[in-house]
Amino acid sequence: MNRRNDIIKFILMLIAVIVIISLCVRDSSDRVDRKYIRAGGRDIAVFSSDDKDYLFLPGYMDEAKIKRTKAFGKYDPEIIRYTGLPTLYIETTAGNIDKVLEDKDYKEPGRISVYDAAGNKEYSGGLEYIKGRGNYTWVSEEWPKKPFSIVLKKETSLLGQPAGTKFALIANASDDTLIRNDLARSIQEELQFKYATRGSFTGLYIDGEFKGIYYLCAPPDIGKARIDIATAGSDITGGYLMEREYVDRFALEEDKIACPVVTDGEEHFIVHEPDYATQEQLEYLRDYMNKVESAIITPGGDDEEDARYSEYIDTETFVLAYLTEEIAKNYDAGVSSGFCYKVSDRDGGKLYCAPGWDFDMTLGSYQDWMGYDSPQGLTRMYPHSDASTWFISLQFKDSFRDRYTQAYRDNRDAIADILYGKRLKQTREMLAGAYEAEYIRWKTMYDDRGVIPGSDDAYSHLTDFARERIDFLDLVWSTE
Repeated sequence: MNRRNDIIKFILMLIAVIVIISLCVRDSSDRVDRKYIRAGGRDIAVFSSDDKDYLFLPGYMDEAKIKRTKAFGKYDPEIIRYTGLPTLYIETTAGNIDKVLEDKDYKEPGRISVYDAAGNKEYSGGLEYIKGRGNYTWVSEEWPKKPFSIVLKKETSLLGQPAGTKFALIANASDDTLIRNDLARSIQEELQFKYATRGSFTGLYIDGEFKGIYYLCAPPDIGKARIDIATAGSDITGGYLMEREYVDRFALEEDKIACPVVTDGEEHFIVHEPDYATQEQLEYLRDYMNKVESAIITPGGDDEEDARYSEYIDTETFVLAYLTEEIAKNYDAGVSSGFCYKVSDRDGGKLYCAPGWDFDMTLGSYQDWMGYDSPQGLTRMYPHSDASTWFISLQFKDSFRDRYTQAYRDNRDAIADILYGKRLKQTREMLAGAYEAEYIRWKTMYDDRGVIPGSDDAYSHLTDFARERIDFLDLVWSTE
């Protein structure tokens, strides 16, 4: 009898649990006090703008998967689709990213799901956190569309990106075509820059809210599929991953920088790998970077001087870094977000440039105060007083100059094709079905600038600048 009673109690408890769970996960779109609609098994937020309601959906989602509940009838939103792109869903533990937007350093955990352009689930798993990223793009009120960093709980590849845990979601808010970052990364791939990769455009939802079209990419990071070097441990000589930062910003965030390295020439670096370098490691790096600096800035251009700096740096990656930045006429070149890595002495002990990944202020997309509108002129990666002296010093090394001009000539036609030829056309066609959703979602931001993303005007501005830039470089570098 007791056994029978225990079984009955267990069954009743199981029923109660099932009822509670069903109440917790019931279709939230029936709660008409919230502007959510159930679509594709997810709560998708209704977006309101100019007294109109919109529902943003990926092109692959079947109309039959939209539950036309009370919420749908109340808001009667216009359905706006973006087509031809993958979709990334982030669900935070808090259910919103209010704290993330208030504090760039705040980390919010959650989950992430990724679907390819056809609607097939590619990945689903835990999210260690999502946080804000960027500097000027983060603080500027002109660009309410913000960039983010995400860290997965386990290493994986997302949308063809090299496997890792760290990924960047670039907003491209200042770029009316959304593609300048992709163009520069494509050039790096074409040049066979070591570890260079392209990113992937994707529709982004956070807690059901459509955030627009983002660019998912792998940031500079040490890993088997990223920058494949060992992190310094017992071998104090390497490897290390560092970021160059300009003095004012370095000073502004000095209390947050765990591992700083400052050279005698006032070049400021942040050590990212290892995460918490020891004092011994930092002292070693400071001494090493001073030797690199001394070799680079020593005047002269004869073979003896060239040989000296090439003992310390991997000339090929420095050449390709300069070439990419100069072609794109990047305002931030040599200033911020420039990464380098040092390999162990067992592997040669040299300093390498990591591929660039911050190209929103390029190819004619500048702020008025920058005074950078002309496609003419060489930056020498020294656009203003905050820039590094290293690259402008390298300009006076004969072998360095010969190598980047030859690399340009060898790859000139392919680069032009990326910037204003067939490959640009292919990229534009890929994004053609996504620009309307991007514009409606961020209409106020674009209207304030008087632009429409993906428009003929936006592309004409880009291609006109790129053509004139290539014409100028042809003239300068074909005569040297």
